[in-house]
Formats: sequence, structure tokens, C-alpha cells
Amino acid sequence: MSGVIESIMSLRINRRHLLTTSFGAAFSASGASALSSFWASNAHAASNNDRFSSIFQASTGAVAANFNDFAVQSPEGNTCTARLAYPMVVNRRLPVLVFSPDEGALANQYDLVTGALAAQGFFVMAVDRRTAGTTNARRFLTPDQQEEERLRRFAETRFLLDTIDAAAAALGPNAEMVDTSRVGAIGHGDGAWLAAGLGGWDQNGAPNTRTRDGRIYAVFGLTPKRIAAASAPPAARSPEGVSGMFAGILSEMPVPARDSGLLGLALPIRSNTFGGLIGAAPPNTTRRLAAEPQALAAAMASAVLFFEWTLRGSNGAKRELMALNGRQVSGLSAPLQLRKA
Repeated sequence: MSGVIESIMSLRINRRHLLTTSFGAAFSASGASALSSFWASNAHAASNNDRFSSIFQASTGAVAANFNDFAVQSPEGNTCTARLAYPMVVNRRLPVLVFSPDEGALANQYDLVTGALAAQGFFVMAVDRRTAGTTNARRFLTPDQQEEERLRRFAETRFLLDTIDAAAAALGPNAEMVDTSRVGAIGHGDGAWLAAGLGGWDQNGAPNTRTRDGRIYAVFGLTPKRIAAASAPPAARSPEGVSGMFAGILSEMPVPARDSGLLGLALPIRSNTFGGLIGAAPPNTTRRLAAEPQALAAAMASAVLFFEWTLRGSNGAKRELMALNGRQVSGLSAPLQLRKA
């Protein structure tokens, strides 16, 4: 690491092994008819003897991963923090994933997500937005202030990507196993759109060079925040070299731009937090939600297949991912539904 970088880095790592227990528009919505037409399921179920099943089982059992808290100071004097997750045993190169939480949520509220990804051989940096303000506070911001806050979050995430080498020091002698040549972005809720922006999409499905980060090769949006209804997005190709996928509630899934190549996985779930397993509890909520661990495990298995295909170049993972349409998964009330725009 260069002397310049060393001069601005302030690294705080609390090393510990954590055995995580089991999982216990926009492409905006433009009408139920468009959604039903696009996401309708009529394909075959896949074999249980495959990679999806092994990831699913691992994600519904005890997920073993290392977690560390990381902080770095920018040249402007701002402290950016992240929660790192990586495998307990490192025996191959680890592609990098940057994770963006939903607004009002902290990084450690996603240990079930980042731990599941890490256990399958990824180095995950979950941006911790402890200073970003709460959901209630953002409601009082003007549209211009909200846009300024959104762009600040992009800048913060990009800066953390600049510090991957410093974060990799958490692996000790295995630091060189972190593969920075192809990076993926993943986010939940409002963070799903931040991840999409890093990949070069805006919330209307059109290319967006203003937020595009050339290091990002793949984007996965987990139950993206629902965007106010708008007209169906025009046909648009994906940003060059970037693959994208969304997974979430059927009625809230964004309608992707035609010919964009985006993938969508409709999950039979009741809440976008999988029954409170991830993220922050919605404001003014008193009713306890039923946990949906199988659905979260299915989402994680799909995300792993997606990133193994797009970041590791696994054709086998691509074939399994494309075969998920119509698949029955244990514990889910309906088959998975997969479509490509």
C-alpha cells in the first residue's frame, strides 16, 4: 500500500469468528397486468441434486463466516465504516461484493445475508451508514436534499471500494486471495437501487453514467424499494459489461426495460424483510411478522449462482440459475418464477 494511502487510512478491526445461526419502480411498477405478464411462471422444476440445493441447505443451517468491523478516514476527514464478511477457510480467490443496506438499517442487521455470501467464497463489504440519518429524518428533506444525500451515499460507497486492499488486511496472510479484478454490488430495499446505480441503471431502467462505477460487473437487488407508478420504461440495453438481477415480492417487482437483459426472481414472501430477518423494522410497526427463513435462503442461493456466473464465469451456475423458473422449494408456498427482459 502506498505511503499516500497509508497516510489517510485509519483502520479499526475487531477480529472475531462468528457462527451465525440459521435464517431463524423503477424499473417502476406500472400496473398489475404488466407485472403478471412479465413474471408469469410456466417452466419446469429443477433437480434437487444441484448447486442450488447445497447453497440453500447451507443457508438454512448454521452459516459460518468471519465478521470484522472496518473504518477508514477519507482525505476530507470523514470516517467511513463497513462490516466485512469472508469465509472461515480461504482456499480460493474471493471476488468482492459491496453491500448497501436499506435506509435506516445498519450493516450488522444483514449478517444473515453477507454471511451466507461469504460462506460461499466471497469477500463482502457491507457499508455501515450509522451517520446517514434515519428513515424518519429523510422524510423532512427536500427533493434536492434527498438527491444530494443519494449522491453522497454513492460517493461513500465508491471511496470504500478504493480501500479494498486495506480492508483485505483482515484476512492476514490470505489478504492476497481477495480478487479485485471483478466486483459485484448487492443491496436491499433502498440500497438495491444504490447497487443498481453503481452498475449504471437509474430507477426508470435507463442507463445512468452519472452513478456508474466501472469496477462493477454485476448487480443484485434484494426486494428493491417500491417506486411510485410510472409509465413503462422504454427499451434499453444494459450498461456494457454489466449483468443485473432483482429478487422480491411479485406485486412489488419492478418492470424492467425491454431488451435490457435484466433477470427477475419472484419470491412467494409476505414482507420485504423476510419476516424481520434482515434490515430495520418498519416505522410504527407493532405486529410481529412471521420469519421466512426458507425464502431468504432461496434468495441467497440465487444470488450466489448469479455471482458465480457473472464474476467467476461459471457456465454451470448460469444453467442452474436459468432453470429456477417453476422450481418448487421446500418451505415456500409457491414455485420460484424467473424471467429475463
